[in-house]
This record gives sequence, structure tokens and C-alpha cells, in this order.
Amino acid sequence: MRIRSKILIPPVIALGILSLFLHLHWEPQQREAARVRFVEQTDRLLAVAQQNVVRHLLERDLGAVFASMASLQAQFGGHWYNLELFNENGKRLYPLFSEDALAAPPGARLMHRSLPLTVAGTRLGRLEVDVDWTDEHRRIAEATHAVDEVILLVMALFIAINMFTQYQVIFRPLERLKSAVESLASGRFDPERDRLIARFPDDEIGELLDRFNSMARSVTTQTERLQAVIDTAIDGIVVIDAKGMIREFSPAAEKIFGYRKSEMIGKNVAVLMPEGFRHEHDRHLANYTSAPAPERIMGRLREFSGQRRNGETFPLDLAVGEAMIDGERLFTGVIRDISERKRAEEQVRRSQASLLSQAQHMAGLGSWEFDLGDEQLVWTDESHLILEVDSGTQSLDFASFFARVHPDDRAGVQAAHDRLFSDHLPYEIEYRLLLDGQRVKYVHERAAAVIDANGQAIKIIGTLLDVTAKVHEASDLEEARRAAESATRAKSAFLANMSHEIRTPMNAIMGLAQLALRAELPDKQRDQIGKIQLAARNLLGIVNDVLDISKIEADRLTLEHTTFAVQSLWTQLEGVIGMMAEAKQVAFLIEADPMLPSSVMGDPLRLGQVLINLAGNAVKFTPGGGRVRVEARLSARSDNHVTIRFSVSDTGIGMTDEQVDQLFVPFAQADSSTTREYGGTGLGLSISRRLVEMMGGEIWVDSRPGHGSTFHFTARLQSVANEEAASATDSAATVTGPRFSGTRLLLVEDNELNREIAVELLSTSGLIIDVAGDGRQALQMLELQTYDGVLMDCMMPLMDGYEATRRIRAQKRFAQLPVIAMTANVLPEDRARCIDSGMNDHIGKPLDLEKALVTISRWVGHRDRVSDCALATDPAAGDQPGQVSLPDLPGIDTRQGLEIAGGKSGFYCRMLQRFRALKSDFESTFREACTDPDPEAATRAAHSLKGVAGHIGARQLADAAEALESACLRDQAAIETRLAEVMNELRLVIKGIDNLGETQAADDDSTRRAG
Repeated sequence: MRIRSKILIPPVIALGILSLFLHLHWEPQQREAARVRFVEQTDRLLAVAQQNVVRHLLERDLGAVFASMASLQAQFGGHWYNLELFNENGKRLYPLFSEDALAAPPGARLMHRSLPLTVAGTRLGRLEVDVDWTDEHRRIAEATHAVDEVILLVMALFIAINMFTQYQVIFRPLERLKSAVESLASGRFDPERDRLIARFPDDEIGELLDRFNSMARSVTTQTERLQAVIDTAIDGIVVIDAKGMIREFSPAAEKIFGYRKSEMIGKNVAVLMPEGFRHEHDRHLANYTSAPAPERIMGRLREFSGQRRNGETFPLDLAVGEAMIDGERLFTGVIRDISERKRAEEQVRRSQASLLSQAQHMAGLGSWEFDLGDEQLVWTDESHLILEVDSGTQSLDFASFFARVHPDDRAGVQAAHDRLFSDHLPYEIEYRLLLDGQRVKYVHERAAAVIDANGQAIKIIGTLLDVTAKVHEASDLEEARRAAESATRAKSAFLANMSHEIRTPMNAIMGLAQLALRAELPDKQRDQIGKIQLAARNLLGIVNDVLDISKIEADRLTLEHTTFAVQSLWTQLEGVIGMMAEAKQVAFLIEADPMLPSSVMGDPLRLGQVLINLAGNAVKFTPGGGRVRVEARLSARSDNHVTIRFSVSDTGIGMTDEQVDQLFVPFAQADSSTTREYGGTGLGLSISRRLVEMMGGEIWVDSRPGHGSTFHFTARLQSVANEEAASATDSAATVTGPRFSGTRLLLVEDNELNREIAVELLSTSGLIIDVAGDGRQALQMLELQTYDGVLMDCMMPLMDGYEATRRIRAQKRFAQLPVIAMTANVLPEDRARCIDSGMNDHIGKPLDLEKALVTISRWVGHRDRVSDCALATDPAAGDQPGQVSLPDLPGIDTRQGLEIAGGKSGFYCRMLQRFRALKSDFESTFREACTDPDPEAATRAAHSLKGVAGHIGARQLADAAEALESACLRDQAAIETRLAEVMNELRLVIKGIDNLGETQAADDDSTRRAG
């Protein structure tokens, strides 16, 4: 249906509805209204007549009644018919006879009216009449019909005018638009010539025409642009339909194939293919829609062959796209002639083959290729050289190749080849060739399958590389590495031994110097001894630095992880650097940020080492009257860590930028004259930098010549809970060690001499020590007695300390009982094993009493028993420490032993005699342990000797026992050698103890004689 009809139908329908409305509703309504008015008028006339009739009836004047009725009949005779009067009983009074009534003419429209006659509520009768309203009805009908006609005429006129207007305003522009669209669709539209002009440009039709003009210009432009692209494209463009018929043939396609567009439109595209492919094309096109999407060539570039008009066949690249246009499937092919590219590729391939051959020859890299289609095997010249096969006289197949593989490697190479050929699994292997039955050549081979676009293997390629020289170099390098590691171990052992050998006399020198300075000496001698003490301290510092730098180079330097009070750092600095500064008359200041936590977790020893090194350097390079300031500021804080920034500034000589660049380099100082004037090794800053880095920080320096220097570094430390902080603060407060009163500990130790030493030393601090000989006895004693803590040896018979601790922790009531390892195993892995078994901490042997008491105070619950007084010997102990000197004994450092014994010479001598009594038969005891069913018996025996030897100062014997213990654990073949070393050291120690006994006996005899 056309738009004109669609627009006309609504007003026509409206006109019909209006006509029906007038005829069916409005006209009946008007007639009914006229009828009601006519009835009302008749009723009024009857009401007037009623009055006369009622009066005559009341007067009982029938003559007057009849006269009144006759008068009414005569007056309205043309409209009133059948006028009748009835009394109250229904008897007709007028007319007397029915035939006397005036009858209505046929076809008259009558309305019967009945009027009751009443007076004061008394019914006298009724008056009835038939009223003819035919004339009135006709008049009303004519009037309504006239109105209907006028209304319908006006409506029809309105529709006609409206349709005319719409035609001019809407239909004619739309017809022009339709014509323009048809021209646009056919390609004949000219935007300038066929431009549409609206009569009313501001209305919707005008806007529509304007937009069509814009659209037409855009479509025309796009069409022209697309056509220009097609016409100017270097690649040929061919469009075909689902039947293969050509719909579009671009100029480039004309140039490629030699056909004109007019010749090709409507022809099958198969004419552009070589004869052998034409019959396949239609079948491929028909099967296209049923093929899975991955197998379609749509949107992918494929290589095909084409045929020119002159019959020449040439290679081409083809990309096909699919589109649905007006319900028709079209295929667009983009074609590129690649003849030139193919020729260039062939030239490149030949050049690459030549270069590859030359490169393989230069690199000593051979290759082979096996075609899976024709099973042809090809080896390059370099492969023949590697395999030492004369390509001119000998053939090389896989059989002859495998015959050259070393018999020990042949199975592995064959298996790799089989997997490659069967499952196409690539391989990379290294094997040996056995040539001439005696010469060995090492070969590195890689091989893989070449897969085509359909996922099928088409050939196998491999490469061969002679790596004989590389293998020999690697062997030499490994030997050199082992030699270097051996040298490093030797260096470390040498440094450790030298450190021990230097420390022993150095401790004696420093101790004797300190004792001498306590005496009254002339100023000159005091100055000389003071210089001796200072030189000894400097030398000891150098030894420590050398050991630290050695650990750094070996990557064996580790940090402790313990809770400590920050205040202890300042106390240590005041004690060490304060005296140096005071001696040089240098002001020494420490400023700590009040926001710093009271305690942190880290390595206080190494952190203090960095501070002392930097502050010591600052004092060293600051002249008298200058100032050294140490500052600590809170840099960052998180839930688990705090970062503290330390600064050490001085007003000393300062440094240039060139000198600053030389800092932090081992054995280097800012100036060569520095060592001559100020001393030092240049190791301190290098060690400090490594320690700072291990603490998660960084170190740097600001300096100007003549204005001093400021060293900054940061340290990332772990936060601690309030309880741990309080413990650390308490430990720091007891600078020289805590004292205990009434604290009861259980010492679990199998070695009798070790028990005696530990009880003697620990009792001096008020500790009550009960002793258990092994883990089982310790468990029994814990059931009978309440202890504040347990000191647990690790290596014991029957039940070792690890198992005993695990059983203690298995009982809920002992979950919080402090268990502290007390063992000679002091390596980090030994400490970790103690913690893993459930122990709280670790105390090493030989026993350092001050450190041991600090560790005990950290864990034992009776903190209120700890006093702040200095570590002192209980007078009740009966063996007072003093300035005691014992003669040097073979194999024993008596000074170290006395120090471990708390300076008690009598107790120390008893320790030595007990050691002789218990350990002189160690060899037989150890050999019995080796035959014991318990596999750890021998290890425990060596471990026990190590601990006891350390307590008496027999360091070499302790080291030998440690080596024997290690052999029991890791190298059974070395046990006899290590046992012989132990017995040599033990005999030397026993001899020394015997000499001490003879000396003491002689002294006692002299004393008795003198007495």
C-alpha cells in the first residue's frame, strides 16, 4: 500500500465514523429531545383543561363536562384523537359511545397520554387522549438531515484540501527522493545535478532531503574512493559469486592476467587458473561452506598458480574474503604476482646456502638432512670433516655414522634418533666418537623435525659441532676451580689458625699490660705500657678485620638475630669511643631520637661494630679541639620493622671527591699518606658496607676537604613486642651480667667434668643447679621437682637433648618451660636444629659465664631475682678469683682456662685433674663406642671430649675432637686418622696436667719446709 493511501485512509475512516455517529446517535438524540418537548407541551395543555373538567365534575354538571370535552376536541381536533373521560370507577363518561370518538388517520405517529383527575388527594377520574406528532417529527428529521449534510460536506472538503496540501508538501518531495535513490542505487546520481531542494527547508521533509543530499555526497565519495582504490591498487582484485562467476575485475588484474574487464565479467574464474587446476575449482567452491572454519582459506594468504592470457603459468599470493550483499554471497580475491619475489628468493636461497656452507666451515659446524619423502640423507662437507669421512670415496649413511659413535654412548644416541624419527621429539645431546679405534672426539648434536602447514613432518635436520677442545677446557677449568677452592680453604684455615695463634699472646699482652697499668709506675713506663696496650688493641682489630673480610669474600659472614636494647649501643660507644675522644681532647656527642624504640631485634655486635668503626675513624681523623657527633633518627616504621638512620659526623680533615671514590674498597685508603700518618688497613669501611647491606640498609658519605665528613647509613631491624623489649632492656641494664637468687635450673649433661665446671661457674650467681646425666633422667627429675629452666646438652647416650626437649614440649604443663641448649656445636645449622627441636636459645661451650647468664636471664621467668649489681663471686663459694698466674702447659692455654673458670685457680686445677682422671683412657672408650649397637655412641664420645677440652683451655685438642666428631658423622674412612690426631693432642694435654701436678706438689713441699 502506498503512503498516499495510508495517509488518506485515516480521514476517510474518520468521515465514516462521523456519519455513523450523526445517523445513529445524534439524529435519534435530537428526535427524542423533540418528542420530550412535544409531550411536555401536551401535558401542559391537558393540565389547563383539567381545571375546568374537575370543577364541572365537582359541581356534578355533566352538561358542562361534555361541553368542555367537546371544546377541547374541537380546539385540538387536528392533533388530538380518541379524547376520553373516565370517572373514578373507570366508567367512560365521554364520549357516550365509542363511535363518537374522533379517530386518528392511518400512518399517524400517536403518543397516548393519560392524566389523573384529583382534588385534595381524592381521585375523581382520568382524562386520556392520543396525540399525533407526525408534523413535529417530520420537521425535526428535516432539520437534522440538513445539519448532517453540512457537517459531512465540511469534513469532505477538509480532507480534500488536506490531501492536496500533503501531496504538494510530502508526496511530491518523496517521489523526487525515490527517483534520486534509484539514481543513486544505479550509480547515475550526480550530487550537483540531482541535488534535491525542499519547498519548506525547515520542516522534517526539508531536513530529510538535506540529509539525503549529504548521504548521497558521502556515498558517492565513498564509491568513487573505493573505485579509485580498486582502480589504482597494485594487487589485482577479482570479485566472484557463489557460482564462481566474475563480477568485478580491477585494472591491476587486467595487467596481471592480460584480460580486459569487459571480457571477464560473467565468466568463470577458473579461466584464470592453469588447466590442471580448473576442474578442481568448482568442487572446492561448492565444498567451502561445509568445511570447518580452520580449514577455510578465507582471510589467510595462500600461494597458488595462475595462468595469463598467453598461457604462461606464474606464482601468485591469494587472499580471499567473504561477504553477504543483498542476500548474495560474494568472494573477493586479492591477487599479487610474486614472480619477481620468487626469483629473488631463489637467489637469496642460493646465496644463503653458500654462506651457510662457508659459515659452517668457519665455525666447524656440520649438518645433515633426511628427507622423509624420498628417504634421502645428505651430509654437509663439514660433517664429513667432523666424522673424518672422505666424501669422495666413502658413503655416509646412518649405519656408518652409528659405527663411529663410542660404544658406551651408542645406545643413548640411537635412542634419541629413534624418538626423533618415531615421535618427532627434538633432542640435544653430547657424546663421543671413537675414531681409528683409539682417538676420542667429543661431539654436540642437535636435531629436530621440520613440520609443514598441515602438521606433517617432511624432513629431519641436525647439526654436529666438534666440542673436543671445549670439553678439555672445561676439564681444565674444573681442575683450576678445585685448586682455587682448595687454596681458599687453605687461606681460611691459615687465617683461622693465625688468628688463634695471634690472639693467644695478644690476650696475654693486653691482660698483662692492663695489670701493669693498675700498679704504681713511673710516668715513662706507664706511657710505654700504655702504648703497648694500644698497639695490641690495634693489632687485634686488624686481625678481626682480616677475618671478617675473609668471611665476606667466602660469603660466610652471617648475622645474629636477637633482641637487644638500643641503649646498649650508646653504652658501648661511650665506653670504647669516649675514652679515645677524651685522650685526643675531642668532644664526643651522642644524640638519639626519642622516637626510637627501646628494643629491636637484630645483630647488636655487628651493628655496634659499624658504629665503632665509623666513630673511631671520625676521632682518628679529627684534631684536638674538634667534635664528633653520632646521631640516630627513626627513618621508617611498620608493623614488623623499623628503619634507623645513623649519622657520624666530624670536624676533621675531610676528603676530596676523588678520595671519597676510593672508600669502601678493601685494603684501600683515601690517601697513601693516610696509613703512614693515621695507621689502619682500609678494611673497616669495606666491612661496614657489607654489614650494612646485610642489615637491609645502605651507607654513603658527605665530605669536603677541611670541613670534616659525615658518614650516613641505615639499618632495617625487626620490631619486638613489649615483653621482649622489657627483657632486652633488663639484659642491657645488667651490663656486667645479672645475678640470681634462688633460681633453680636443671643441668642435663652426661660428661662429669662438664657438669662440675658448669655447676661451679653458674652457682656463683646464686643459681641452684640440679644435675641429670641424660635425657631420661631429666624427664624423671622434672616429674619430681619444679624448675625455672633447663640447660640441655645435645649429645648424650640413652636419650639425647633433642629427643628429651621434644618429649618435654609434648607435655602441656612444660610448654612454657625455658629449655636452653648448652653445647659445643655452635654452627648456625646446629643452632637451628636446637630451635627446631623446641629449645628456646643456645649457649656455646666453652662456657662464657657473662653471656650465659644474660641468655639465662632472657628466658628464666624469675626476673625479679635478677639484681643490677656487677658480676661477682659469692664469698660463700670458697674459691675467690684473684690475680692468679699459672705456668704455661703443653697443649693448654691456662689463661683461657682460668678465664672460663671465673679466675678461680683452685677450681681450675681441680678441673684439670678431673679431666685427666676421666679422659686419659679416651682411646679405649672411643673404640668401645665404635662397636656399640648405638650408632651415635662414638659421635657422643668425641662430642663430649670436644666440650670438656674447650672448658679447660685445650683448644687444639677441642679442634681435633671436633674433626673426629665430624668424621663419625660424614667420613667413616677418616676416623682412624682423626683418632690418631686426637690422641697426639690428648697425650700432650695429659703431660701438661702431670707437669702442673708436679709443680704444685713441689710448691706445697717448699711451703711446708718454709713453714
